[in-house]
Amino acid sequence: MRNWQRKFKLDITLPDGTLWTIDSDNTNLRIAFSSTQSLKREPDQTNIMLFNLNAEFRARLHNSLGARLVLSAGYQDHCDVIFRGDISQANSRQDDTGTTWTTTIDAGAGEVRYRTSKISQSFSKSMSRKDIIRQVASIVGYNTSKVDEYISGIEDMAPPVRGVALSGVGVEAMSKVLPQGWSFTIDKDDGYFIYGPSTIKSGPMLVLNAQDSGIIGTPEVSTKDKSTGKVTVKLLTQLYPAAQPGVGIQINLPDFQGQTYRAEEVVFTGDSWDGVWVTEYHCKKI
Repeated sequence: MRNWQRKFKLDITLPDGTLWTIDSDNTNLRIAFSSTQSLKREPDQTNIMLFNLNAEFRARLHNSLGARLVLSAGYQDHCDVIFRGDISQANSRQDDTGTTWTTTIDAGAGEVRYRTSKISQSFSKSMSRKDIIRQVASIVGYNTSKVDEYISGIEDMAPPVRGVALSGVGVEAMSKVLPQGWSFTIDKDDGYFIYGPSTIKSGPMLVLNAQDSGIIGTPEVSTKDKSTGKVTVKLLTQLYPAAQPGVGIQINLPDFQGQTYRAEEVVFTGDSWDGVWVTEYHCKKI
């Protein structure tokens, strides 16, 4: 029954400032989406297909490189943002019958800033590693509101960087100042998630079960990850907007209770005219 209570909203802010919205509450336009989000530092990617847009807007989308896109999806009781990003490509094609136009949009989270941010900065020997990380984060320009929280344990795990000069692409600079074993990604709120081997993103832990979150099938348990020695699990649920890389997950099934996992990758997929909307999780036991 829940499949018939699905909701979505797509907001696109064009380069000229025009806001264009498709909302399931006031349109029957078909939308299909696939959004892959992971702990990798490269921008998360989303692919959206829209069917039978009018000619004027198809033309405007083709010139929308860098336009801001926000996709929300879920159900009547829980619909939330699953992706924010910048359009990297938009194309339209007509099918062989001449009756259907399909517009395909590709977008990346923080894509424009990721590709264009630059840094040229020297840091003194008196600065701690955490101070350098804070400054690099600020220079690159993403949301830094939670940086202090995520780097709180770094001083205890690695000695400070002593004098460093950085230049070039901003995101590359962040990689150079983090200690070994640490990395970062940009989340759907344009904020940094800086993480170590066992760091969990702040906020409530996701508790997945068959009744509330709609686990589909049986989770797949892999052998231990060769690089970390950690057990990984892949599972499917009905689309769950709160899912995102880095969150802590508990799986309320007999073989998984009492264990904590971190989402390494989540994939949202859906089609407003067909099938079940799902979230696919790739998790690592921590």
